[in-house]
Amino acid sequence: MDVLSLFQREYARRDLTAKFARAFSFSPPERFNQHREAETERGLARAIVGKPKRSESPTLTLVGGGSCSGKTSALETGLFDVSDDAVRINPDAVSLPGHESRSAVSKRALQQALNTGASIVYDSCGLVAATNVREKLERARRLGYSINGEYMICNPATASARNLDREAVTGRHVPESFVEKSHDRVRAFLPKAIKFGLFDRLRIWSTEDGAPALVAEANRDQFVIHKPETWRRFIDNEPERYAKPFDEAKHPRGQPENKGRFRDKDAPAGQTGGKPEKQPDKGPKWTTPKPEAFIAARQTSTRGGYLSSHTPEELTSHTLILSPDGKVGVAVDQQGDLQNLFNNSNRKGAAIDAVIEAIRKGARTLDCYDQFLPRYYAQFGFVETGRMRFNRDVAPKDWDYSRDGEPDVVFMSLPKVKDEHEARRDASQPADQRKPPQRSTRYYTDWDAAKADSRRTSYR
Repeated sequence: MDVLSLFQREYARRDLTAKFARAFSFSPPERFNQHREAETERGLARAIVGKPKRSESPTLTLVGGGSCSGKTSALETGLFDVSDDAVRINPDAVSLPGHESRSAVSKRALQQALNTGASIVYDSCGLVAATNVREKLERARRLGYSINGEYMICNPATASARNLDREAVTGRHVPESFVEKSHDRVRAFLPKAIKFGLFDRLRIWSTEDGAPALVAEANRDQFVIHKPETWRRFIDNEPERYAKPFDEAKHPRGQPENKGRFRDKDAPAGQTGGKPEKQPDKGPKWTTPKPEAFIAARQTSTRGGYLSSHTPEELTSHTLILSPDGKVGVAVDQQGDLQNLFNNSNRKGAAIDAVIEAIRKGARTLDCYDQFLPRYYAQFGFVETGRMRFNRDVAPKDWDYSRDGEPDVVFMSLPKVKDEHEARRDASQPADQRKPPQRSTRYYTDWDAAKADSRRTSYR
């Protein structure tokens, strides 16, 4: 075959390929793109509520929480401290189809509002990835904004019930799987936001009982828990103990999809969905004494010098834990610091139960003298974060120098919650068989600084 024939054959093949490409390829007509852009612009106009007005000290307030957690109601009742001139960015006001489209438009609206220098209230349901939020907030800070967060939490089962109530009234359908997923994302996001110091001020509210109740608050350096039990249940995701169960009689459409939190009626007793359900060792029952009763029980300890001498007034804000016989006790302060652990009983392992209960109640940090206690607390997952030299000027008056010497004060934190069965097993071992913690080489001269660093490394 000569060169001319080869050229003609190749030309015909390419011409046929081009014809097929024109016949079967698709490109949207220009009027479609114009219509889509017009819809986006209308969505932006609806998403920004209020006229942006430049502020000398602008504030960006992120109002977040899972679906049906009570964000809108809290905004409407004026719960949050926001400027009267603040503009509100509301993804629900965008009528574009699909949650992702509304979220994209609301984020674009946020960028536009930030450029105006106005104070902003942003419904942050879609901003739940710590790295994603961090980039946006850093950009806002560079523009002169202070960042506040107001986050609502509640039992996902309660949110599912609210979702069904709302659908019956408005006709708006949100899949129950989406409701649960939104709460899971917030649960994963908040500890990271606290750890990274994303907010200049962060407040976390529980709407489980209707009216918002302040559970915890934080700034870029500190984290204070006002309701340790509520916070622990939220972080550990224990809806069966959170508050009210899902009302099946009120919502006959069925229970929400919540990954085995409700037992399958066809499964054997004690099983969920046909799989064995792991039952935690709940340990003994505990009482919540008044501060005076707690102090009276504490004073019977033979090692009073190891315990902080808190007054009844100081213990009023603590979570106090005492055995029914008054011989074993522990306290957890508002910031999650474990204090005043004592065991005056002859029952082996009683202090183990007390420490586990304290961790359940939100204990995340502690300080103790360096003898046997650091190794003991290490069995529960606590790690050393720093030390201070023994100081006779602030030592307890009844300190026994001949017996106890002058040990370091050891600061410890709980970076993650250890499985209770493992903690009980490890702490029950003979003292010489317990694995010691890694000794910290950092020595502090300022107590508050040592405590602050300990909190920053603890599990949230």
